[in-house]
Amino acid sequence: MGKRARPAVWLVGVVVVLALVWAASWLWTQQVGAPSGEAEQAEGAPEPVIRESAVEPGQQVLVVQGEWRSPATEPVRTKLGGEMIWAVEDGDIVEAGALLGRIVSGPLQAQLGQAQARLNVAKHQARALRQLVAGGYEPQERLDAAEAELEEAQAAFAAAEQSSEATRIRAPLSGRVRIRQALPEQLPEGEEVAQVVDQDPLLIKVRVPEDHAARLRVGAVARVDLPGAGTVEGRVMSLGKRGEQGAAIAAEIALPNPDHVAPDASPVEVRLPL
Repeated sequence: MGKRARPAVWLVGVVVVLALVWAASWLWTQQVGAPSGEAEQAEGAPEPVIRESAVEPGQQVLVVQGEWRSPATEPVRTKLGGEMIWAVEDGDIVEAGALLGRIVSGPLQAQLGQAQARLNVAKHQARALRQLVAGGYEPQERLDAAEAELEEAQAAFAAAEQSSEATRIRAPLSGRVRIRQALPEQLPEGEEVAQVVDQDPLLIKVRVPEDHAARLRVGAVARVDLPGAGTVEGRVMSLGKRGEQGAAIAAEIALPNPDHVAPDASPVEVRLPL
């Protein structure tokens, strides 16, 4: 009797094991599926909330998470090949059109020097002859010739000056200069030697729930807490168009940043008045 019962016991054991495996598999699937949605929600932006303003009691503010927009960046390239002499240092703040440096070019410098010398002589001769002609010591014809030479010298100098402009490297926009490191001594034409990064103003992208976006206006005040700078006040620069029902509206916030300080890359909390 005991021997006959053993196959039955063995069969029951197999069934139990299979049931346990199936149950464990189902439970594991449920656990994997559930955190997935929670992880996505955790990784996404926090839900916007409404608080009372700490600056203006009684004023409600909408608190949303914002992300920094990439700053405007322009490359700085040489127009001629040669050795670069910098007029600025890495990290300097410059205005658009400011001289950053120049390329040493012997022929162009010689041309400009000759034109400058000719102009200096022509100015001196014309000035002296004006006095001599006025005193009756020289004929008018000599003064006319000197005046003509002065005009030609001025035109030649202007042409040489324009040609030498190719040796000057200027800032394509206002911002902070970032000079490339380990540049060769002799640069080829068209070489990128630096970048100018414009971070004034700092720009932040936010998404505002549709039911609150209707209460916002371009030019409205926005406040952001920045590490080391405290609360910085900016303005709403733009509001996107409304899309599907219930969809969030894109908005752009501008913060003044005259020192062109690069912010931390992490998201920031933006407070918008309602």
